[in-house]
Amino acid sequence: MRADLRRILHKKGFWLWNIFFLLYQLVNSIDYMDSAPDTIMTSCQNRLGGIWFLIITIYIYLSVFADDAQSNSEVIVTGRGLKKSRFLTAKLLDCMVLAILFYAFISAFRQFFFKTVEPPLLTDRQLRLLMAYSLFMVIRAAWCLSFALLVHYLTGNTAMGVLSVVVTAFLARLVLMVAQTLYRVGIYDYVPGGLIDAAFRNLAAGKIPWQIAVVIVFYIGGALWAAAAIFQKKEMEL
Repeated sequence: MRADLRRILHKKGFWLWNIFFLLYQLVNSIDYMDSAPDTIMTSCQNRLGGIWFLIITIYIYLSVFADDAQSNSEVIVTGRGLKKSRFLTAKLLDCMVLAILFYAFISAFRQFFFKTVEPPLLTDRQLRLLMAYSLFMVIRAAWCLSFALLVHYLTGNTAMGVLSVVVTAFLARLVLMVAQTLYRVGIYDYVPGGLIDAAFRNLAAGKIPWQIAVVIVFYIGGALWAAAAIFQKKEMEL
């Protein structure tokens, strides 16, 4: 993990992306000046969980896995005695550290902006909810990246991993939300995106966001377990 993170964090691209997103947040935050608090909250959530979520997640996936695909480092590292399950867990934790850094930068900027403007645009409780929503987006990214990790080791193809991120982070969520709205098919409520949305609603209402535990244990844990099983078989064949 230290070697991976040192390699990634020494790349200029990571910091340029962060600066770009901060500038994007600044431009959008100025638009909030004449908006109502509820409108600001909804807009912030949509931007955290919309197309920019997809872009951030793809960038994190490529940062962690693209170089490995070229060097075949997973075979080298596990050949030196590192357990495959620990290797995959370390890779997912690499992704989580990067996701936390991205969303921490965004949250810190928003906290600073909304607290310094006069009059305050959001209450302290609303700011805390936005921070919680950023954390939930990290968990959502963990699900998308754990599924991408499964696809990556199933196919051995980085492009298929990127495609899986697009499907889980954007396309599947959009299709299921539309289907649930139009045809009243409650599938979306049971997939990670729907569970995370329900968890945030519970948190905002003062209830326990128990759905997060379901996402972490069954979806993220299940994808990681399946990836380890596939990686085990793949390495035996090499």
